[in-house]
Formats: sequence, C-alpha cells, structure tokens
Amino acid sequence: MTWLPALDRKLLREVTHLKGQIATIALVLASGITCFIALRGTYSSLEWSRETYYDRTRFAEVFARLERAPESTARRIEALPGVALVQTRVAKEVSLPIEGLDRAAYGQVISLPAHGEPATNALHLESGRLPEPGHDEEVVVLGSFARAHGFGPGHRLPVVINGTLRNLRVVGIAQSPEFVYAIRPGALADDPKRYAVLWMDRTVVASAFQLGGAFNDLSLRLQPGASEAGTLAAVDRILSPYGGLGAIGRKNQTSNRILTGELSQLGALAGMVPLVFLGVAAFLINMVLARLITLQRTEIATLKAVGYTNGEIARHYLGLVAVVMVPGALLGVAGGWWLGRIVLRLYEGIFRFPDLVFRLTPGLVMSAVLISTAAAVLGALFAVRSAAKLPPAEAMRPPTPARYRRGLAARLGLGPIAGASGMMVLREVERRPLRTALSSFGIGGAVALIILGHFGVDSLNNYLEAMFRREQRQDLAVAFARPADPRVVTQLASMPGVITAEGIRAVPIRVRHEHRMRDSVLMGLPSQATLRRLVARAGHEVPIPDDGVLVTTALGKILGLAVGDRLEIEVLEGDRRLVRPVVAGFVDESVGLQVYARTGVVSSLEGDLGAVSSALLRVDPSLRTSVEDQLRRSPRVIDVSDVAADVQRLRDMNGAAMDIWTLVSITLAACVIFGVVYNNARIALATRSRELATLRVLGLSRAEISSILIAGLAIEVVLAIPVGLFLGRGWAELFFTRAVDQETFRFQVLIESRTYLLAALVALLAAAASALWVRRSLDRLDLIGVLKTRE
Repeated sequence: MTWLPALDRKLLREVTHLKGQIATIALVLASGITCFIALRGTYSSLEWSRETYYDRTRFAEVFARLERAPESTARRIEALPGVALVQTRVAKEVSLPIEGLDRAAYGQVISLPAHGEPATNALHLESGRLPEPGHDEEVVVLGSFARAHGFGPGHRLPVVINGTLRNLRVVGIAQSPEFVYAIRPGALADDPKRYAVLWMDRTVVASAFQLGGAFNDLSLRLQPGASEAGTLAAVDRILSPYGGLGAIGRKNQTSNRILTGELSQLGALAGMVPLVFLGVAAFLINMVLARLITLQRTEIATLKAVGYTNGEIARHYLGLVAVVMVPGALLGVAGGWWLGRIVLRLYEGIFRFPDLVFRLTPGLVMSAVLISTAAAVLGALFAVRSAAKLPPAEAMRPPTPARYRRGLAARLGLGPIAGASGMMVLREVERRPLRTALSSFGIGGAVALIILGHFGVDSLNNYLEAMFRREQRQDLAVAFARPADPRVVTQLASMPGVITAEGIRAVPIRVRHEHRMRDSVLMGLPSQATLRRLVARAGHEVPIPDDGVLVTTALGKILGLAVGDRLEIEVLEGDRRLVRPVVAGFVDESVGLQVYARTGVVSSLEGDLGAVSSALLRVDPSLRTSVEDQLRRSPRVIDVSDVAADVQRLRDMNGAAMDIWTLVSITLAACVIFGVVYNNARIALATRSRELATLRVLGLSRAEISSILIAGLAIEVVLAIPVGLFLGRGWAELFFTRAVDQETFRFQVLIESRTYLLAALVALLAAAASALWVRRSLDRLDLIGVLKTRE
C-alpha cells in the first residue's frame, strides 16, 4: 500500500475503523435511492407507456354521447376550427348471461368501421383479428374480460343486444386506450369478470339498435394548439338538438381520469418518501465526520504544518462521502430496479397497457445518484469546512472544555428520583440538545413513513363501513336500460323475496352559477328513503328538503353558492330544459359533486311523471338467488349489482397492494431507525469510553454501564415516537389533499390505533436490535487501553 498517497492510506485506515457506521449510513442512503428509483421509475414507466399508447392508437381528446344524430352532422363538426379527426360510432349497453356467473355480466358494444381502422381510439389486438364485413356474429372482446373467463378466438359468447339474445363468436382479443382501466359505471372498483367491452361491425350494431345512417357516440382528435374549451362548446351547440349529453375533454374521460389520479398519487410519493432517507443520511454523515474531525484535531494541525493545503484536507474528508456513496449507490440502484418491478406489477394488474415494462433509464439512475450525492455532500460540508478552516496552532491545543453547570434536571430536583446513573444520562442529553433533536426527528420520519404506507387502508375501510352501514343500505341495485315508469318500483316490491324497494332518478346535468360551470348528476330520492340516505362526513343525516335542491359542499365551494341562490341547471337529456331551482342547503359528502332533490322535485324539473333510472332493493337472504334470476330475465334490466360484493372486491384489491406497501415501508423505516441508533451509539461509545471504563473499574457491572449508554438512546427513541406519529398524520393529510382529486374523493383521513401501534413497535424493535448490536462492543471494551488514552 506504500504506492498510495499518505492521505489515501489514512482514509483507508479510517474506513476500516468506521466500517460499521459507514455500512449503516450506506444502507440508509441506499434506501433513499431505492425509493426514488422505484417510485419515480414506476411513475415514468406508466407515463411513457400511456403517452406512447395514446399516440399510437390516436386516443381522442374530445368525447361526446348523444341520443341520435344523422351521419351528416359529423361533417359540420369536422369543419370546426382545430378539429383534426372525427370518428362517429354506435355504442350501447348490453348484458351477457354467461353460464357459471351468479349474475349476468354487464358491458357495452361499440361499432367498428366496416373498412380500415377507426380514425380515433384504434384497437391493439392481442390475438385474432377484427370482425369482417357481412359477418353478423363476429365480435372482438376486451382483453381483461377475456382473460377473466379464459376466452379466446373461437369461443362463443351469449350477449343480449337490445332485448335479443345472440350467440356471438369471438374472433379477436383487444386492448383499447379508452379502457386502460375498465370499470362499470357506478361501480366502486373494476370487475373484469362482470364488465365487458365488445366491438362489432358498424352495420350490425346500427341495425340492432335501429341507428342506420346515424350515430350516438363521437370522438375527436384536435390539431396542435387548438382550444379544447372552444371545441367542447361548439360540439355541444351542434349536438344539442340531437340529445347531446355534454362533450368532455380527455381529462374527464373515465379511464384516463382514474389513471391520471393514480399517477398524481405516485408522483407525490416519489417526491416525499426519499426525502426522509436522504435527510437522515445527510445528518448521519455530518455527525460521524464532525466527531472524527474533533478526534483528529492534532492530526489535522500536523498535516497543515507539513504543507497540506486546506483544499487537500477537505477533499480527504469528503473522500469518506465517496466511500459511503459507492456501495450505497450500487445497492440503491439494484434495490430500486427490484422494487420498481414489484410496484409496477401491482399497477399492471389494474391498468392494461400492451407494453408496460419498468424502464431503468440512465437519466433516472443519474438523477438518483446526483440527488443522493448532493444530500451526502451537504451533510458533510459543515464538518469538512470546520476542518479546512482550523488554524494549525489552534488545532494543536485540546478543544476548549465544555462549560458545566447545573442542568434542568438538577434544577427540577430530579436527582433523588433518577439516581446517579439516571442523572448522568439526563446531563448527557442536555449537553447535546441539537443532536438529540435531530436524531429524534430522523427516527420520527421513519415512524411517519410506516403510517404513510398504511393510512390508506384505514381511511378506505372507514369510508366503506360508513357508506355500507349508513348511506347505501341496499342489498342489490337494479339499473334499467332506460328511465322506467315509477310503477316498476311497486312491481319490484311485490316480488317474492324483496323486503323493500326504492326508486332513484339520476339525471345528467350541467350546473352554472355566475361564470363557473361543472357537469354533475341530479339525484332524485324518495321523501322517506331508508336505503339511500344522505349522510355528511361528520356522521349526521341530512334531510332532503321539500322544495329546492341540496348541493354537495365541494360543488357549492367551486360554484361560489350560498343558501338561497338560484342554481342554473341544464338538463342533458330529453328536451334539455334549463331550470333555476333554489339552493336549499348543502351536504358534505365524501365522493363526487352531486345535486340532490326529492323525486317529485326532479320530476317537475324534468317535466315527466316521475320515471326512475334505478331501484334499490333489500332482499331476503334465503331468496336472493331467485330474485336475481328474475331480474336477470327482465328485458328492462341492464345490470344488477351487489354493493357488498363491490365493497369486498375493492377491499381485496387495495388490501393486496397495501400489504406490499406496508412491508416495504416497514423494511425501509427499520433501516433508517437502525442506522440512526447505531451511529449515535457508536459515537456515544467513542465519546464516553473513558468515562464508562472508569465506572467499570470503580465496580459497576457491564449491565449497569450498558444501561447508562442505552438509556440515552432510549430517550431519543421515546421522544421520536410521538413526533413520528404526529408527522405521519400530517404527511397523510398533506398527501391526500395534494395527490387526490378533491372533486372526486374527499375521504376523511383516519389512522387506526393499530397502525400507530405498529409504527411504534417497529421503531422500538429496530432501535433495540441496533442498541444490542453495539452493546457487544461495550462488552469487549479494553479498560486498560482506554484509560491509557490521552483525553
């Protein structure tokens, strides 16, 4: 090793001496790099797959549904400024009575052009081919539905199309940019077994629904720089006479909106979580270097005296940062690649992209390494600066002795209670309050990370329990193909096995107040509703007013409404009436931007006799199957959903993902806590080794001197746990308000006691393991050697 420069040989000796501390700091740093690469890599992989897929399939930027318009209307829309491509279609709801399913599957059939690909929203074929013109029984099926049932080209599929049962032949399995996340309208979670999307030849679908030469679905691609808002308004004006339901932009398309929301949450996590690890790593590097420089004051003075410059000495100590960075970066990149693939696999089961792979790009790796290096250098900078600026003459002298005076514990008279050993511990904590505070904050950040990884399950379960127990108390929800006569509710109530039946009217609307506007749904509820009640987030029931409308609090804030204001409502069906009911009050609900009124009020606004869109049923459990069979055979019923099954599916889907997140957060948090406690213990041992050896010589046992050392660490952990619980709650609130679309979801952030207990328990176990590991060094303490060392 003689060929190495003197400072490099010195660095190697220090690395050998500090190998345990370097390893733990590298582990904390690697955890930060792992989180950054895994989360940011998953985010960028999903974003890249989405943009590539959307571009390749010409995913539309404007969507519109309507009752019926002649094909010539499309030419008027195509002539609008900024419109690049127009695709008209026929899209209708269907049901699929598949053998073996307890309830019929629900879905929609969408027409395909007779020749060539669609101008927008092209299909990506996984297998098979598209339907051929003139083959009435050929159909292409959405990939998620086909995989859930094991279908492939050649299988037969029963489908009820406009009341007629047809036996179709599957000729292709496809994915679509419209259905990256395929969810049944009104459902809580996707259900691949019960929600299907089918594509058939345009002539076949149009003939089945008497829409020859017409369309009821429209999608557009815009030219670069075109005004989306202007196009939406123009499309609405053209389609209004044809029963237009209101055009929407890509951001409000169901699948894309859900995907964008998930990406927003993932991006927020990618920004928040790595900061904990990088901040702790910077603190540990600063702490270790500061202690090392304090111990090597005379060596630094000697180096300067023999000609080494301040820059050379600074680079020497920064070399320790490089030693930490190399294994930390290698381990972090490998861990990020491994964890990123696991996280992406979770999303792969939810979002269907044809080419979704984890992309570990050079730019991602470089960003992770540069950010972590910057954090490490920043942590080392203050300690290294003090070494570089230390004058040789001053460095030759021992450091100025600390000023000793009666501390807070002594002034409070805690001596008789704490005892001699206890007062030693308390005095040590008082002398280094900043180190204690920063250590506790670092451990607290790790505790908060565990809470952040698990609070979603607690909040979701709280919402689902509240919804199922207080708001939606039905067993079955029946959706009709079109608004039905109100007498159908009485007929349903008279069915054997039905205990209670209530009709619901849902009307698509566009609401305006002053210059603000939102698309919404007007919900008509019975005056004595028991199955669907309005319950505010605070838990109290909100009665439906006899006159006027109730508006969700979130919608009221968006529109700037107050009680007594007139709300302009444009009904987006029928004769598209424009009405101005009075706002009678607000209801602070957790989901959506709805408007509520009594069924009679909705009927007067609509100008009909009280038609119902759906019915809620409470049924006798022993006759439930019989009731579902009767409903399935009704041509008026398009779907029968089981709220309890939907809730359970949502729990199962989120539970599997949250289990992995919880395991990852516990593992990474334990690494942080172990690193902080281990480094503090090693520094305390190095600082107080003479003091502890003296106590040992004076007759104290190993257990007694160990308790003095470990008690100081225990105080840091005890202080850290409440800090971490508080931070966890704050981070959860911040994450939910920043990353979740508040117009869609406004769950109350709830963290259960068991989550707090889990976080505290992990902190205690990780700290105990680290302290016990250091205790081995204390047991091997060389009493004679330590006492001979010059202070």
